[in-house]
Amino acid sequence: MPWEAGKVKEEHQRLNDALLELTNIDEQAANGRPKIKQNENKILALSKEETILNLEKQNIRASFGSFDAFNNNNDHLYANYLESLAEESQVSDGE
Repeated sequence: MPWEAGKVKEEHQRLNDALLELTNIDEQAANGRPKIKQNENKILALSKEETILNLEKQNIRASFGSFDAFNNNNDHLYANYLESLAEESQVSDGE
């Protein structure tokens, strides 16, 4: 019927829009698997990095007692090195 042509055209356009939206959703779903894999790899890398940092923190605490002692040792590292060289190069009376 000619008087319903406008309604039919609107309904057709609405269905086309819905189809386009569903097509976009399907494309996103199809691209989801690689994105999930990529995110899993990022999570794994961050987890490894966190594990390494925690091990380094444990070793610093075990070796130096605290981070302040570690930083203090680093601040004087070169001076301590020179001092140890000077001690090694000194000849004792018996030699």
